[in-house]
Amino acid sequence: MKISSAMLASQRFTTGLLGLLCIWFAVFPYILKLSGGKKIAKVMNHSLFIDWFLQDSGQYPSLRFWFVGLCLLVALLALNLVVCTWRRFPPKLGLSRQKWLLFFIHLLFGLLVAGHGAGFIWGWRPSPVKAHMNSTIKLDQEHQLTIKEITFYDNPQIFKKPRREWNSDDFSFDKNRAHVSLSKNGVEIVSGEIATYNPLAKGSLQITLLGFTPPVPGSSTPGIHLQASRAPFARPVIWLFHIMILLTFVYLMITRKTLVTEKQ
Repeated sequence: MKISSAMLASQRFTTGLLGLLCIWFAVFPYILKLSGGKKIAKVMNHSLFIDWFLQDSGQYPSLRFWFVGLCLLVALLALNLVVCTWRRFPPKLGLSRQKWLLFFIHLLFGLLVAGHGAGFIWGWRPSPVKAHMNSTIKLDQEHQLTIKEITFYDNPQIFKKPRREWNSDDFSFDKNRAHVSLSKNGVEIVSGEIATYNPLAKGSLQITLLGFTPPVPGSSTPGIHLQASRAPFARPVIWLFHIMILLTFVYLMITRKTLVTEKQ
């Protein structure tokens, strides 16, 4: 069967791809459960996807097959978006505000998908580390992470309770924090405090506090569990998403106003 640009740009092709994506995502929880459940999900979340896929995914053939299928479906959807935008909009834009808005929404959506895809491939995300005060951890051949201070206001006995049973009386989310420093080839590149839900960020670089660990014998100060990462596409993707939502809202308002005017 000959595949034409008209077919790639058709609504039927788009609907079919979206239907397949829904089915693909619906089976993901079962694939994940077969591959190790929450444990493997945590490993994937704490590493750059391309690193995990090339180095570790061979141990989970069903999960690897699922991701290959997902990439194929997303690539086809991206092709559909490009062909559809190219065929439908340029010849018909004219001076219509609605058509121009819809055109830019399509472009932004394409950039958004491309940005997400790039985030899976480009970046830096070494494995999370556990450390204690005044310790220095080597993350890779260039980067070192130093724990300068850990401030913990609560009773360390809470570590004897399961994490899911902690409440606001047991753990002070806004007060417990640490002062850390990240160096590259011996030169400090970022330093500051991190706390739960309050990472240390500088540009695309981020140091995130994942949690606290029990004190080592002979100490009353808990350790910390943290991760350094660099995601160069994260902020652009967030900005693109907000702009797309704003343009979509404007488009809906203009369309609604046009429909009301036509009815009158």
